[in-house]
Amino acid sequence: MSYTHLSKFERECIHRWRIEKIKVPEMALRLARSRSTIYRELKRNAVSVRSYEGVRAHTLYRKRIRWHRERPKRGDKQLMNMVKKRLQKKWAPQQIAEAFRRITYRSKPSRWVSTSTIYRFIEEAKEQSGQLHTHLRRFGKHRPKRYKAGADGRGRIVDRVGIEHRPSIVDAQLRVGDFEGDTIHGSNRKGGLATFVDRLTLYTLAFWIPDRSTASLIGAARECFKHIPHTMRHTMTADNGPEFRNHKELSKAIKMDVFFAHPYASWERPINENTNGLLRQYFPKKQPLNIITQEQVQYAVNELNHRPRKKLNYRTPHQVFWQMCRT
Repeated sequence: MSYTHLSKFERECIHRWRIEKIKVPEMALRLARSRSTIYRELKRNAVSVRSYEGVRAHTLYRKRIRWHRERPKRGDKQLMNMVKKRLQKKWAPQQIAEAFRRITYRSKPSRWVSTSTIYRFIEEAKEQSGQLHTHLRRFGKHRPKRYKAGADGRGRIVDRVGIEHRPSIVDAQLRVGDFEGDTIHGSNRKGGLATFVDRLTLYTLAFWIPDRSTASLIGAARECFKHIPHTMRHTMTADNGPEFRNHKELSKAIKMDVFFAHPYASWERPINENTNGLLRQYFPKKQPLNIITQEQVQYAVNELNHRPRKKLNYRTPHQVFWQMCRT
């Protein structure tokens, strides 16, 4: 079991219990922590020998962590002042980093600064009521989160078969029945849509799901494909979301081979991603999806399937899909 640092809430609990004269062994039992953790906390983060304050203790902890994580370049005042001046001129962090690397310090790699370092510098300034983030184009609100490989479990689906093993005919888009699958969710993460799109004809299937469980996804897939002829079911290229964990059961339910795109490689399922964007015209991201009905979903799907598409020479997905099913 991995160790986690005490939270602010836990420190406040320790503070309250000390006032109530509760002993350390009892504190450890209530917090499901070892006694040594509590003793160490009281020794390291106490204001004085007999006084311990939860909020103050957490502040001391944060300062200590920040000091240990400090990077030499962020501690270089001269270098960071140069970064600060360029930020005030509305330079983007990437522009500053590249200018240092290619021009200003071209022959001094030790003075190069990465975009991540600049963003962390901005965030630290913001914590101290600084205004550097106001010079960014979007005030720093849309900086993408950085993930370690597989940090959220994507790509760790057991016995998954990657897209590289998918038949080459799927890439060529020469037949009906090769689908791409995904799910979309609303603002409250409760409720959503399971979506499936044929790669050749753009024919769309979608069904409302109450949550992101594998059972909900498989049930939705059964409903979507129950009217699709078995001869028109070949492959499914899926996202790496947790709802696709039980892909073997999904494969049996819809009588199709399931393949997985690489994690965070949405361009490997471009048709599905584009179709989800079209569905968002009917179900915006800020709209909760736990209150919509399947009738509303089907209305949106019918609108898309009967809309002329440039890729189909301005024929509709419904027309092309069912015409090819009959031939």
